[in-house]
Amino acid sequence: GRITRNLENSFAYLNLSNFTFEKYKFNKFTFLLSYAEKKLQLHTVQNVIPVDFSAVMDFSLGNLGLELVTDKLSPLSVFSTAASRKSLQSFKELTVSARAGLSFNVNDNGLSYYLNGNLYLPSSVFPKGAQALVDLSGNGRRLDVKRLSLQGENVNASLDLSYLIKT
Repeated sequence: GRITRNLENSFAYLNLSNFTFEKYKFNKFTFLLSYAEKKLQLHTVQNVIPVDFSAVMDFSLGNLGLELVTDKLSPLSVFSTAASRKSLQSFKELTVSARAGLSFNVNDNGLSYYLNGNLYLPSSVFPKGAQALVDLSGNGRRLDVKRLSLQGENVNASLDLSYLIKT
């Protein structure tokens, strides 16, 4: 990386490999950390694991934004645990495709978030397999669940709702 005297146009690569937290071990992740025009940014630099994470802090506006995108991600490709491999084997084919985001303004405490995605549950996890779908968004005052469903050969359930949060 390169760090300048006033930090403008500075950047650094951060490598986390075999990072452990309690009984969980995370595989290698590489991040690019940069600063320019009063914005501090952190982005994943991945080419094997289908995960894209970004965090942006805009100091001039007071906005913090986080976003996570996955595409047919197998969670077991990202982390492992001290539990026996045999007990996790049934989750091997589980996949997640999602886009999630969070925005927070430190000046006015404004909050907004969203989650849109699906979770494939193989027959080793759910009888005859199923797909869970979610599409929701909200802010500090309201949560809108446009879709929350579980669909498969043995199940067909769906929910949509709005919830006003008492402040």
